[in-house]
Amino acid sequence: MKKCFDVPLYEARVWVVVCDHVGQERAKWNCEFGEGADFDYPGLCSNNGRGFYTLFFKRRGLTVDVIAHEVFHLTHRIGEWCSLNFDADHHEATALLHGWLFRRVFKLTEKYLPGPKIKVDNRRGPRVSLPRMKDTSESPANLLEVWTETLARNIEKTIRNLKADGVVAVSANNLWATVTIPQYGGPAGTNGAYSARQIFDTLIAKNKFVSIR
Repeated sequence: MKKCFDVPLYEARVWVVVCDHVGQERAKWNCEFGEGADFDYPGLCSNNGRGFYTLFFKRRGLTVDVIAHEVFHLTHRIGEWCSLNFDADHHEATALLHGWLFRRVFKLTEKYLPGPKIKVDNRRGPRVSLPRMKDTSESPANLLEVWTETLARNIEKTIRNLKADGVVAVSANNLWATVTIPQYGGPAGTNGAYSARQIFDTLIAKNKFVSIR
């Protein structure tokens, strides 16, 4: 995926690229940015010092953390290009720019995120949407047991994929962002996202799957 948008007030143009190998994709832009290391980064922000920027994201394992990380770099690069003041008394302009950039980059990349989708609302910001399971004749206790077993299988599958990529340890937060979370079927009136994360943390605490740090 390759798409771009302009940042009119700052006279900047931003390309967003989602690819299989960041280093190899970045090499195709050497004429614009110069030579770069051929590493398989999860994300990368490049700029030419003249108001042209490209965010590269690796498709597999993309997380909100990676998107936010690279947009943070982008915000600072644009700020430097426009000579924005970054001291403690002038954070507001940069914070507003960061939110504007994140909203646009996220809308372009959210379809590549695994697990529950995070909806961006211009008024309320990002929020997790976990749709409820369809009503069945099964008891809530049985539904929760099935949900927990499904989550455990998804964790094991995700970790197998990570190990195949050479990953030996992953933080709980990054694993949560990567693993596919099944629809939560808890009792009506419960906070699905909060309950799902509690069960996830309980499974991880058993340390059956991967070294967590």
